[in-house]
Amino acid sequence: MFANKSYSKGKAKIGIIQLRCTADKNANYDSASYLIKQAASQGAKVVFLPECCDYVSESKEQALELAETLDGPLITKYKSLAKELSVWMSLGGIHEKRLDDPKRTSNCHVIINSDGDIVSTYHKVHLFDLDIPGKIKLKETNFTVPGEKLVLPVPSPAGSIGMGIVSFFRTACVYHQFPGISEWLRLQGAHILTYPSTFTIVTGRAHWHTLMKSRAIETQSYVISAAQEGQHNAKRSSYGHSIVVDPWGSVLVDLETKTPSFGVVDIDLDFLNTKRIEMPVDVHRRDDLYGSYGIISESEKTSELEQWIGLESGYFNFGPDIKIEERCLFFQTKRCVAFVNLKPVRPGHVLISPKRIAAKFTDLSAEEISDLWSTAQKVQKIMETEYATESSTLAIQDGPEAGQSIPHVHIHVIPRKSGDFPRTDDVYTELEKHDKDENRPARTMEEMEAEAQKLRKYFYKN
Repeated sequence: MFANKSYSKGKAKIGIIQLRCTADKNANYDSASYLIKQAASQGAKVVFLPECCDYVSESKEQALELAETLDGPLITKYKSLAKELSVWMSLGGIHEKRLDDPKRTSNCHVIINSDGDIVSTYHKVHLFDLDIPGKIKLKETNFTVPGEKLVLPVPSPAGSIGMGIVSFFRTACVYHQFPGISEWLRLQGAHILTYPSTFTIVTGRAHWHTLMKSRAIETQSYVISAAQEGQHNAKRSSYGHSIVVDPWGSVLVDLETKTPSFGVVDIDLDFLNTKRIEMPVDVHRRDDLYGSYGIISESEKTSELEQWIGLESGYFNFGPDIKIEERCLFFQTKRCVAFVNLKPVRPGHVLISPKRIAAKFTDLSAEEISDLWSTAQKVQKIMETEYATESSTLAIQDGPEAGQSIPHVHIHVIPRKSGDFPRTDDVYTELEKHDKDENRPARTMEEMEAEAQKLRKYFYKN
């Protein structure tokens, strides 16, 4: 479904497109495709289009009449163009026709890969409903079906893309008022946050640049916000200023033109990784005090298992002093890693640990505990398959008096077979001394890497 390569380092060019769409779908496509081709000719690997890149209607009735399903002629043309130019496209918001709700559409953000396939869709979850008696009554839900879930970041040639859409009402643009979504996407591995928009002029002048820079700085991510600009019809105008902000808050692109236009800029993941390492905000999160943004459900994790996505630093900090090279890891979630053992007590003896350094089990948040043991269950099943057994020992040595030698919570997962120890519970004696036993030879890096690569194949398609 996703690319066969993990993009977490290096540079890639992206294109950002600014449009002035009307109710003329063909003219809108012609304008967009021209700018996409210009961006691609300058080396853009991923091109970002604004919300309402299909059309801006003059009435609710016209919006319903013009809407298409995702297999309709307009998306088909964009898919063909992506394949022709060998670029990825973020169509920031199209009016998706709803066969189950003919009086409303969905505001759908679509990502198409360079093979012309749709790899992810996001339906805007935050709709603007306002009813102040005697003053104003606006209900976006009267004509738009709200989305029901968030979507995992999409690995792309420019990094992992977190998908969003900005609301566009005359009085308020609300998506940025929910920074929790940005934080959630960041915690799920996003390098890029997208906010395709038809921002209003009044609110744009007041909030646009402040909000974009804030989201970039607080999540240490690139923010890419392709926008509509100018007057679409007699009732509707948009602010423009399509913008790219880097993780340090520097504005790399700001399209101030009063016409449809584009910009091309490098997304530098090495720069992003450096900033996240220099200011390790995630390490210092206090989920125990103010909560977290939740663990991904098993159904949502399906796409996560398409490919191995490398760690930003290239290694995992195991306790305060030990760095486990990425090639020794074979599975990870957003909070945990599973890795092979330097001195296993039995074949298949592996470790699972939270990514955040926590010395004691009691230091973990509820979310980390849940993820840790869910990961342990998943790994146990794989290890029993690989080593042809139906039994395992799972153990935590929590504190030095319990035999813990590295002050970082970790679960031992050990496949067991009949007669593997003189007495079944001798495994705990071995665990207490195995890493201290000078007579037990340490494995080579090559041996550990080979085992990790073999185990990764159970979890990842690539």
